[in-house]
Amino acid sequence: MLLHSSQRNNINNNNNSNQRTPSTAYRQEVVLQNQPSAQHVSSDAPEHTFWLNRNLERALASVADTYAGRILYSTGQTVFVEEKLGAAMILPTHIANNMPVYTEQECRDIVRQMCDSLQLLHEQKVVHRTLHLNHIAVSPEGRVLLRGFQHALLLQEQPDGTWSSTAPVAHSRKWDWYAFRAPELDHEGTPHGTPVDVWSLGACLSMLLTGLPPFRGTGRELKLRKRRAETAPYDIVVPSAAAQDLVQRMLRPEPQDRLTVEQVLKHEWMQQQDENDENAVDLTLAQVFLADWGHKSR
Repeated sequence: MLLHSSQRNNINNNNNSNQRTPSTAYRQEVVLQNQPSAQHVSSDAPEHTFWLNRNLERALASVADTYAGRILYSTGQTVFVEEKLGAAMILPTHIANNMPVYTEQECRDIVRQMCDSLQLLHEQKVVHRTLHLNHIAVSPEGRVLLRGFQHALLLQEQPDGTWSSTAPVAHSRKWDWYAFRAPELDHEGTPHGTPVDVWSLGACLSMLLTGLPPFRGTGRELKLRKRRAETAPYDIVVPSAAAQDLVQRMLRPEPQDRLTVEQVLKHEWMQQQDENDENAVDLTLAQVFLADWGHKSR
């Protein structure tokens, strides 16, 4: 299991207090903008350094207690950050190695912690934009850590009162990662905001439940399926009806039709407690698929 009962109770008690400490950690490839010694280090490296825009410094500081890194120094409009993954491991590896019993309750614990972190970032108008399973890690204590913030940014207020950005996201060579990217990010220049993180979280949840990406294919075919919400059928692992409903609501093509992070937390499936439920869905086969995907996607 992701968390022992005592660990889960401790986290729930902390969440009920007035002080919120969502477990978000930034860890990503090196992005040394305008630096003569720029280089790229694998995102699986145990430690590395990178530059962040200084307008994200406040968001970084707000999660300092659960952030696997530190700001080394600030200069001009950037901050130089060092990160160390330590004993934490990416989520697919953690599920494969440390969950002898893998059920929807485990998925629920993961998603709840991810929502807590995203909620804090969204309140500060910061959006992650490239959330997928390899950008989620788990500490030895069972805390979920977000990473991969090289494309995170601070949204700008628009004349109509909304908050959005049109900044592009660099393309990845790995098409399986595109299945986690909101459809509005597939077209450069399209305004986007916090709903992109909800879409990516929904894709992550779908894969946690089944072990397979929610959208399959490559190139134009994959983009069209995302735009049309043509998710792959639940033909191998079949999650509960409530879980399927939540995924569907998070993966709606139009940003304004998706649930917010707050609404995800209030969804029926998130409120369930199935630790002692004899009808709880066994996700052992999904666990096997996740281990294989995590290995191949590095």
